[in-house]
Amino acid sequence: MSDEWRPRSWRMPDGGTLVEGPAFPLRPAGPDLRGSEGESLTEERTYYRLDPEGRLERSFEATDWSLEYEQGVQTYHVEGSALLRLYATHDCYSDERVHRADVEREGLVPLPPEEAPSAGQVRVLAAENRERMRAEGLRTRHPDWPDGGCR
Repeated sequence: MSDEWRPRSWRMPDGGTLVEGPAFPLRPAGPDLRGSEGESLTEERTYYRLDPEGRLERSFEATDWSLEYEQGVQTYHVEGSALLRLYATHDCYSDERVHRADVEREGLVPLPPEEAPSAGQVRVLAAENRERMRAEGLRTRHPDWPDGGCR
């Protein structure tokens, strides 16, 4: 990933900031994930939520799962002024498919590019998030990033 990549960022109603991570291809296995307009998605991103003082508070990462005959995937995507949680399941036994888009956070206001964190700053956030999750016994979706593995 080049240093020219400039993440998008949004001010949240409480004064915090939402920062977009790089794009990764969606995993080929699992249900077809759709956007709020029903379009098939081809990539996923992690979003980092900073508190009003600029400290990492949490991340919004894609997850997938399977249970007996059912597979599911959930990811996040910013559309307009909202962070959406996109969810899809596929019941392999009945072939039933469910697609849902729920508002996770609303009232986002885009920051001008000069106020948004740089790609380097997002790499620092990703490393901090990875270490925080590792300390909690959790794994991040893309454990090799920011050391490599993205576009």
